Amino acid sequence: MKNKFLIIAFLLLSLSGFAQKLIWGLDFLSFFDNREYNEHYARSETFFGTRVTPEAGIALDDHQKVMAGVGLLFENGKKPLQEDPDYQIYYQYNSAKFSANAGYFPRSRMMGNFPNVFLRGSLNYYQPNMSGLLLQSKSEKGFAEIGIDWNGMRTDSVRESFLLLSAGKYTTNRFYGGYHFTYFHFARAWDAPESQHLIDNALVHLFVGYNFTPKQKADSIYTQIGYMQGAERIRGIGTSYMPGGLYAEVYFKHKNIGIKNSLYLGDHQMNLYNVKDEKGISYGERVYWNEPFFQSNCYNRTEFFWNIAETKHTTIKLSSVHHFDGDSFGWQQILTFRVKI
Repeated sequence: MKNKFLIIAFLLLSLSGFAQKLIWGLDFLSFFDNREYNEHYARSETFFGTRVTPEAGIALDDHQKVMAGVGLLFENGKKPLQEDPDYQIYYQYNSAKFSANAGYFPRSRMMGNFPNVFLRGSLNYYQPNMSGLLLQSKSEKGFAEIGIDWNGMRTDSVRESFLLLSAGKYTTNRFYGGYHFTYFHFARAWDAPESQHLIDNALVHLFVGYNFTPKQKADSIYTQIGYMQGAERIRGIGTSYMPGGLYAEVYFKHKNIGIKNSLYLGDHQMNLYNVKDEKGISYGERVYWNEPFFQSNCYNRTEFFWNIAETKHTTIKLSSVHHFDGDSFGWQQILTFRVKI
């Protein structure tokens, strides 16, 4: 770990001769996320800890910078510090119409606002970085982006894996439309036994919506509806699924309080979640990045939230989230305190 810090420091010092400006930043996130579920699709558990990510770098000009940092996770009830910190080292280009990130950079750079049918909420606590590339095109009417998160390098015993993500949105006054797309590839290791199979998992979401308050800053009200289509398969044995369904959202925010409701109705998603691999281990979260509730064909999520503090650098948010999976209810309480400089 000490050697990695020295390498990062050496790289920054080497580039400093070309720099016009040394810059720094800090992301502090303290979270309490208590989940009281029925154990049918998701287990009850509590995430309670603090993540601190300082970074420093060099601004090459008004649009380019090179940054390096380290994310330190402190979980209550465990050792003071995680054994393997999340390192950041990345290049960023940012202009009014185009942005690019390359390296190990924060996942929050994505503009797509992916719902939890694509990315589960706990990624913000435990997997906040992407490893790869993110390209974004922007305008006053909307955006389009594509990124790749390479999270498994193929070796004799390790399976190659990566997550491809893309999103876009176009707005005309009050109406808007857009899409979300993810594709996860879980390949075989080099010396894999014949019983190890390659997994594909793709999901696309096309939606349209209406914004009731396009020019108001304090209030926000919108409603949208879309269609989701999945494609899941295990290559080599002919196992495949094509689940589809409707996904709708309603959002209301007045000043610092609000409610967000999302509803999925359709086929069972995540059909390989409990399927076991050659070692008898379920694919689970290794293949699916979303919340496990979408194994149900009817799932409703209602979040009541209160932004206790909302300033340029600080956000304190309290949420009460209520889940219904078609058979029973679950309750989740979330309190987050975030400082970004």
